[in-house]
Amino acid sequence: MATAARTFVRREPEPVPLVRREADELMDLVCRVAQRQGELKAWLTERSQGLEEHATDAELRHVELRSRLERMEASVDHLVREVVPRRQAQRSQRVAVLRQQVLILRSVERAAVPGGGAERLATALMYTGSLLLVWLVLWQLALAFGMR
Repeated sequence: MATAARTFVRREPEPVPLVRREADELMDLVCRVAQRQGELKAWLTERSQGLEEHATDAELRHVELRSRLERMEASVDHLVREVVPRRQAQRSQRVAVLRQQVLILRSVERAAVPGGGAERLATALMYTGSLLLVWLVLWQLALAFGMR
């Protein structure tokens, strides 16, 4: 047998280490993306729960405000139907009483006939009294119409 010369063919080094390194980097990136995706999912879940709680609170406030508004509308309706007419009737009664008082004062003034000193004193006292009564009537009118 003849010894054949062995010839070694020099092979180029395979790019295995380079491909392995790139694959490792790619796996690292995929792991980071998955981690970020998990963090994002957790944050979105937390944020969604916070927004749902906020919406629930807002809905409760809305319901409370609506019920308060309905109670206020009922109170205003009660005032318009019952209280205001009653107060107007009371005011009209006060005005009628004041008119009667003014008529009484006018009839007393007409009945007084000026004469002697005692009659003048009586006339002056009646005049002063009527001024006082007119002042009281005006004061009652002011109270009747809510002026204070």
